[in-house]
Amino acid sequence: MSGADSITQLPHNGWLARTQPNTTLQGRKFAEFCLEVSGGKRAFFMMPQTPFTQSTFNNFKIAYDKVGGATELLIYDDKKPSLRTEVDQAMRYNADCIFVGGYLTDTTVLLRDLFRAGFKGKIVGPGYSINQKLVESVGQPEATEGAYGMLPSPQEGSNGWKKVADLIKQASPDPFSCQIYDHINLAILAMAQAKDASGQAIRDTVRAVSQGGGEKVDNAVDGLKAIAAGRKVDYDGASGPCDFTELGDITDVKFRYEQVKAGKMALVRIA
Repeated sequence: MSGADSITQLPHNGWLARTQPNTTLQGRKFAEFCLEVSGGKRAFFMMPQTPFTQSTFNNFKIAYDKVGGATELLIYDDKKPSLRTEVDQAMRYNADCIFVGGYLTDTTVLLRDLFRAGFKGKIVGPGYSINQKLVESVGQPEATEGAYGMLPSPQEGSNGWKKVADLIKQASPDPFSCQIYDHINLAILAMAQAKDASGQAIRDTVRAVSQGGGEKVDNAVDGLKAIAAGRKVDYDGASGPCDFTELGDITDVKFRYEQVKAGKMALVRIA
């Protein structure tokens, strides 16, 4: 599930392919959305130290640099009970958009302090922290109102997505459940294509069943029938088209954009 760039940059020799987009893709998408909703070109990037902090910011910055924008990174201690000192630094930067890249607990602290400091610009962050749980954790409706959360999106409405919804008994399955569903189906189809249930077989065959054309399938049962009949399959799953680069990164995914409106997460778009 991890999106850190370093994972596929390690010498894994083809033993890894992932459906979670890397931080190169996510950093660009975050920046493009910040530019869109803020209408300005000054972004302050606040995030604790993680394996993907610097790479996310680097790719965020590239998108701002392309339009003549300005960015600044502040890495904070996510264990602090108050982040007012860091917020004061953000306020001095006069940002029209602040990207908050932490997790639920520290983002709760951060948004409270941004509200108390009187920040009036746009707040954007990953959907794993800016979500309904955050709204409830902050406990001050005004502190979260208008904040945006974005996450890689499943392929909502697709047959694969509907199958996951039925399996886990949820009307709107999360991206990670959809990705896990795709992992399982891809592994099964790769083994069937190779006529071998080993890890080596999956490694060598996963792209043969996930990309390059063929009969579109969204589950292993239909795919197994097609493979048994000698037909090429192209798996298109619940999380999206599962096409991988040579390094094992997913080539593209849709993102789900939401905004806090009247204390509830409201869908802006999926694109």
